[in-house]
Formats: sequence, C-alpha cells, structure tokens
Amino acid sequence: MGNGQAEETFSARFSKPGIVIPGLLVGTFGYCFANICAVTSDIEDGVAADALKNSGVWRLSHEPSSREMFQARMRIVRAKWQQRADELHEQLKSWPTAVAFHTNRLFVILANSWLWAGEGGRVAYGITAINAGVFLAWCIPRLRPFMSRHFTHNVLSGKTYTMLTSVFSHASLMHLGFNSLALISFSSAAWWILQDMQNRAPSGLQEATPKWHFLAFYVAAGLASSYVSHVAQASRLRFVLRNIARPERAAAAMKAAASIKPSLGASGAIYATVALTAFYYPNTAVNIMLIPIAVPIGAAVSGMVALDILGIIRGWQMFDHWAHLGGAAFGALAYWDGGRTWDWLKQMNKGKVEQRVKAAVEQMEQEHSKSNDA
Repeated sequence: MGNGQAEETFSARFSKPGIVIPGLLVGTFGYCFANICAVTSDIEDGVAADALKNSGVWRLSHEPSSREMFQARMRIVRAKWQQRADELHEQLKSWPTAVAFHTNRLFVILANSWLWAGEGGRVAYGITAINAGVFLAWCIPRLRPFMSRHFTHNVLSGKTYTMLTSVFSHASLMHLGFNSLALISFSSAAWWILQDMQNRAPSGLQEATPKWHFLAFYVAAGLASSYVSHVAQASRLRFVLRNIARPERAAAAMKAAASIKPSLGASGAIYATVALTAFYYPNTAVNIMLIPIAVPIGAAVSGMVALDILGIIRGWQMFDHWAHLGGAAFGALAYWDGGRTWDWLKQMNKGKVEQRVKAAVEQMEQEHSKSNDA
C-alpha cells in the first residue's frame, strides 16, 4: 500500500511524454516543408524550361528533358556568378591594385570550386555550413544554456520543434566532422538516385534539379529518426515511472533512467542517405574507417544496422542507436516509395505556380537588363 502510494506520488510529479501528438506535429511539419520544396522545384523547372525555349536554340517539339533543363539552369547559375564577379570587380577598382587582384582571384577560385562541386555537393556544403554555424554557437559559453534548451531533444522537455533543431546540432568537433564527411561523400550519389527516380516517375514530369527533393528527403529523414528516438526514450521513461517505486524492479528502472539523455546530431538523416544508396547500388564498394579494404555498401550498412541492434540489446549509450535505425528505416522506405510521393507533390502544385514562374522570369530579365545597362 505504501509502495503504491509512493509510486503514484512520484509519477504524479511528471507528465508522461506524448507520442501521438509529437508524431502528428512532426509529420505535419515534414509534409509542409516537402510541399514548399516541391513548389520551389516546380518554379525552377518552369524558369529553366522558359530559358531553354527562349534561348533561340530550342527547335524540338517535345517538352525539355531533365538533362536539358539542368543544363539551362546551370547556364543561369553561371551567369549569376559572372554578374557577381563583374560587380565585385567594379567595386574593387578604387582599392589598391594588389589587394583588388588577390580579392578577385580568391572570388574566382571559390566560385569555380562551388560550381564544380556538383549540385549534390553544393547542397551538402550548405547543410554542413549550417551545422558548423550551430556548432560555433555551442562553443560560446554564454549560449550553451540556450543551445541545450533549443538544440537538443529531451523527452522530458515537452518540446517538439527540437526534433528538427537537434538534427543540425553536434556535441563535438569530431562528431561534426564525421557526419559532415559522410554527408559530403554520399550526397552526390543521393542526388543521382533522386534524379533517376523522377525520370522514372509515371507522371513523366521532368525536373531541372533534384536538390529540393534531396532537402525534403534530408529534413524528413532527420525528423523521422528523431521521432523514433523520442518514442524509444518516452517508452523508457514510462517504464521508469511505473517501476521506480517497486523494490523488485527498482534496479531495472534506474538502469533505464540512466539511458534517458538529450539527443542531437545528423546521424539519422545521414544514415537514411547511406541506406538509400545501399539499396540502389548494393554492390558498390566503399571504404570505411578502421577497415583496410573496400566492402560492398550493402554489406557495410547491414553490419552497421546489426551493430545498432546489438547496441540496443546490450544497452550501449555512446550513440543514439534508435535514431540510427530510424534513419535506416526511412532510407529503406524512400527506396520502396521510388519517388512517388515527391512526384505526387510536384503534380499537385504544377498548375499553381505559373504566375510565380512568370514573375521569376520577369525578375531575371530585369536583372539582366540592369546588368547590361551597367
């Protein structure tokens, strides 16, 4: 009787973490973000197709293909970088000659490196830059309490948005470095996979670039892996609250309580990217740190998943194994989906972006006209 009352009193001090409502919120945000990405993709498709048709070299009767729109888009991107270079050159004319020369040279080197990185690489570098910025905020002592509250996901906090912000947050420079290296290494493969999925889509819709698809995939994978981790930790906390006051279960409850920690990191999203690549190209050989020989990526990912399952069984706490498994499952789901969900989003918004495409084209023409006048 005394134990029961103690258990009730202890449990009453804590609100059990939700699972359904956070899941609905995460799903809603993931859908909204993917929808925004699909709309932006449709606009870029329209701009690239318009640029191609009005270039004076388009004579074919069929609609432009993904490859043709991508080439047209890259011409637009290169023209924008050339315009920036010309503007910088004009601004530096009043500077000392040596300083202006080296500044212009540095800009050209960085611009060429950015353009030659490839579309997938540029997206990866952008995500890495965000991750690095968040990590630098962690390095400022006065910001650490703020970062701990808003950039780690704690199942006890009652916050849902931290399932997203924690995806861009890293605990150490090594943590950031490993994740960044993995993201940059597999981003180009993921880019080509998503491009191939859209090319095979039943709708026949072509796409100037799959970068928006990749962004939607990355954020959705990060949210899904964070949610899987949240559910696992919420289940542990419920187990603790049920058993902490029972002498025969107290030891197990305390062990479970010790494993409830704030989570952070992009590992789940990167796991999804690697898993998608493994399903698409299972026999591709990859090199893994500490293993001196190349192994098929399918076998490597299978081994990583087995280690995470073993880590859960054994109670290892160095990594968030549930987030890793959630990411791997999301990558498998994306492979099974074959891009159909993304294609559906693009079809749904295709007819709604005509005015935005027209406005974007007019804006580009105005900028081009100003550049020529200058």
